[in-house]
Amino acid sequence: MRPFRAVTALLGLALVGSLVTGTAPATAAEPDPLYGAPAVGDCYDLTKEQAWGSSTREKPVDCSTRHTLLVGAVGTLPASVGYDEPAKFRRAVKRICDPFWLSYYDLDDHRSYRTVLQGIWLGPTKTQRKNGARWVSCSISLALSTSLQPLPEGGPAKATARPEDSIARCATKRYLTTVCTKRHAWRVTHSFSAKARGKGDVLEARLERAAVRVCSRRIDGNRWLWGSRSTTKRNTYALICLAKTRK
Repeated sequence: MRPFRAVTALLGLALVGSLVTGTAPATAAEPDPLYGAPAVGDCYDLTKEQAWGSSTREKPVDCSTRHTLLVGAVGTLPASVGYDEPAKFRRAVKRICDPFWLSYYDLDDHRSYRTVLQGIWLGPTKTQRKNGARWVSCSISLALSTSLQPLPEGGPAKATARPEDSIARCATKRYLTTVCTKRHAWRVTHSFSAKARGKGDVLEARLERAAVRVCSRRIDGNRWLWGSRSTTKRNTYALICLAKTRK
């Protein structure tokens, strides 16, 4: 996601009249760090491209209508964190959003990779930042390869060892990620964690060896797929095995 540029609010005093008249100085209005922020429980109907942006001008929608994001937390950035400081910004977002995201799934738990649950953060627009906004909103979504799956009212189910079909990860015959309530050709049947070092093709080959070792034992025959994603733990990856289905 694109980092924001830092915006510094300038505070000052405006003197009205003169000291002779005894007019007191007027203090400039304090900037509102939550200017334009959504509320917890708000819903948005965004495309995947919009949700992957750093902010949105779209307004919340009624949660009883079609929506793809549910806001579960809103927080303000510390004054010491700038939008143009990626490392500090990521840590701040993690502190604000993790409690909500972890209530649905855990990036470090390979079983969460059996679902299409995806946490998304958004920040203020340029106009909102000019008005002092320094907030981050944290939402939950169901991310497919090319789109976001509409959410049910009240939010999606939570990740478990045997996730509900409404959030379970499947794949189409063209190997695109989809949710298992939709037409699919492959379904995740097993997940595990593996440690691997390296980059590029070297890392890919090591993860593939781990997949062959585990998936070939878990799924009969040679018709299976595998996938991997990084975790927050160094050199640790979540892997999945997908079996052929008929749906």
